[in-house]
Amino acid sequence: MRVSQKLLMESTYNQLNRAGEGLLKLLEQASTGKRVLNPSDDPVSANRIMEMKNELSRIDPAKRKSQYVNSWLSMSESALQNMEEVLVRAKEIALSQSSATATSQTRAGAAVEVRQLYDQIVALANTRLGDRYIFGGTQSLVPPVERDDDYQASFNGNEESIEVGVGLGRKVAMNVGITGLLRDNQVLDTLRGLIQGLENNDPQAISASLDGLDSGYDALLELHGEVGSRVKAVEANLENLGDLQLNLEGTLSDYQDADMAKLLTDLANQQTAYEAALRTTAMITRLSLIEFLS
Repeated sequence: MRVSQKLLMESTYNQLNRAGEGLLKLLEQASTGKRVLNPSDDPVSANRIMEMKNELSRIDPAKRKSQYVNSWLSMSESALQNMEEVLVRAKEIALSQSSATATSQTRAGAAVEVRQLYDQIVALANTRLGDRYIFGGTQSLVPPVERDDDYQASFNGNEESIEVGVGLGRKVAMNVGITGLLRDNQVLDTLRGLIQGLENNDPQAISASLDGLDSGYDALLELHGEVGSRVKAVEANLENLGDLQLNLEGTLSDYQDADMAKLLTDLANQQTAYEAALRTTAMITRLSLIEFLS
């Protein structure tokens, strides 16, 4: 069957267009480094790529929240440890100044230091991260503890938890209440009693503060342990998020990125095919023109 000149021309131009489109696609893949540029290139891979990108888009916000929670809890842990050290020092003073070797002068000097220790406890209870008091519960914009000139404490804030989603379906209570601990264990009242005992040169009143200092220390130690456990959990969560991110990025690269060695080979082959199609088209066009002129 004789092939008409028109059909021959159409077939030649179609081959040239296909070769050009293939070359253009490979050039775009080479310039972007991506194998899948449009969903039509590989619908299954394109769908998986979109799913992984959505998962990755949630990881960075979760990491930022986890880091904020970790900062909050780490600051809480440090403040609690410092409170413990304050009570240890207060107990050392109570023991030394309740002994028979202490004098009214040494007790008066010790009273000045215990006043400072009292203020340290208040300052630590009012620790802030940014503009928020970390021990204030949900009322984190007001100082949890205040004192008057007579060293009488008043308590604000509450013991309510602030829970934050940290990714991977986890929520963590980032705060702990301190006002209840200080109030229920009469930590500040005990320090106030110690101050009065020292100023009044009263060894019995000084000795009476020891039990309160011990119970306050034990309560702080227990709370410190709870916070430490949360810090470890959040740090483990951050590590898991980092591992998940690396795995997703690796899998995404496998689905999305081009094999550059293979791509460059394909590009060279497609370039050759395109040049051959150009030569064929030019030859057919020239023959058609000669036939037309003759």
